[in-house]
Amino acid sequence: MEFNRLGWQDQDRKFGQFLPILFLAFILGILAAVFPWWFVLAFCFLIFFGIVSWFAPVFSVIFVLALQFGVLSKIIPRIPLGGGGLNPEDLAVPILLLIYAIKNYGSLIAKLDPLVKYIKPLSLFLVCAVISAVVALVYKTAPTKDVLNEIRPFFTWLLFPLLCLAIDNERRLSFFLKALFILSTVIAVGMLVQSFTGYQIFEKGQEVRDLYTLGGSTRGVKRSETAGQFLMAGALVFIFSQYAFGRMNKFLVALIATPILVGGIAVGFGRGLWLSVLLSIFILGFYAKPVNYIKFAIFACVVFVLSATAVSAYKPDYVEAVIARFTSVAEEVDSGSSLGRRKEENLYALERVYDNPILGVGLGGQFKPFGRESLTWENESRYIHNSYVRIVAKLGVPGLLTAIWLVCVFWLRTYRIFRDNSVDPAIGFTCFWIIVTTTLLTAATQPNLAAQNGVATIVIALFVAERLRHEKCHGKMSRV
Repeated sequence: MEFNRLGWQDQDRKFGQFLPILFLAFILGILAAVFPWWFVLAFCFLIFFGIVSWFAPVFSVIFVLALQFGVLSKIIPRIPLGGGGLNPEDLAVPILLLIYAIKNYGSLIAKLDPLVKYIKPLSLFLVCAVISAVVALVYKTAPTKDVLNEIRPFFTWLLFPLLCLAIDNERRLSFFLKALFILSTVIAVGMLVQSFTGYQIFEKGQEVRDLYTLGGSTRGVKRSETAGQFLMAGALVFIFSQYAFGRMNKFLVALIATPILVGGIAVGFGRGLWLSVLLSIFILGFYAKPVNYIKFAIFACVVFVLSATAVSAYKPDYVEAVIARFTSVAEEVDSGSSLGRRKEENLYALERVYDNPILGVGLGGQFKPFGRESLTWENESRYIHNSYVRIVAKLGVPGLLTAIWLVCVFWLRTYRIFRDNSVDPAIGFTCFWIIVTTTLLTAATQPNLAAQNGVATIVIALFVAERLRHEKCHGKMSRV
């Protein structure tokens, strides 16, 4: 009897192990009979993604960031919804946040410590955005799809608590930083391929197109764009910082990655980003030891010369285009058509603010009449390039004041962490540089505080800086 009883128990246990599989097969069968194939495929992927996310949080976070910066957009398309589409990362972030909130239920407050210093200004900033969206939807001041498109970047701030819960120890932070560096290099490779071949790899950002400088096109040169431009530039500044602070211990990796990152930044032909990277070299001179800085300067010069030589042999027009683009800054300021359009849209936006300083035009609202660009660019009457003009025009003066408060906290926190002797200076400087670049140096021409890629990059920099301060892993984290 004992043998039979144990035998039946073994059989019951084996049958019980198959019950979840049978249940899943039953659910999939029903879904396949009712819904289209892509829905069943998406459901299966969500189950797999949830399992991987539970046991390997760094992989899931890097996957979401790759989606966020447009690296996987060709492979994983938007999810059809109500005649429009839902970006996979918009769905993945709240799902992951829920998974890690459940996983870390007993230690949520402790895990969210890096977010504490930003709660007040960030909460008020997001409240302004929500009020603007609600007013626009209730009073129908703008089409619903336009309101939802402009509120989406504000939900990107959910990445902050997600990173806090997912990257919760020194080992995961080290792996996360290495994965970020690899992702940045992949983005740079994609930028080069886009520019040299004309084939669009990244879905986010404008299409690959001819380069125009001062209204004239450059023959044979394609301008490539990516949502991961700041991430790519941050990886390059990180290498520079390692040299300047005497912490370079992966010379071969740096030697291979630096020309790729330089090339990826160059073919974006973004003068603001170029100047920001050059400014980082200048600023490093104030904090690095003279001997280390000289070594870094020699390395940078050698890499730049070798990269220019290689490109001039393969694509000589690109070297001429970079020089022409860089030397045209003064003329662009005086009489450039691109800057002229920016000034025009700023004047229109400020007029709307004067009409309604409390709410502005609201999220999704038009601030100027349709122009000739509206024929090829639908958002021309709603899109404002300047970060702060965009915020005050869309959220009103209260939104601008909370944004300025938030940015001041960003600067103060990241600079203090950079100057903390217990924090790796190479990573600390990179985080501080990203904040300065996104909120000041390029903010006049890019709406970084109201764009998904800008917010995502800012969140990464803030999280890494705060986690460094928390872990106090001096001298360990800068190893690529």
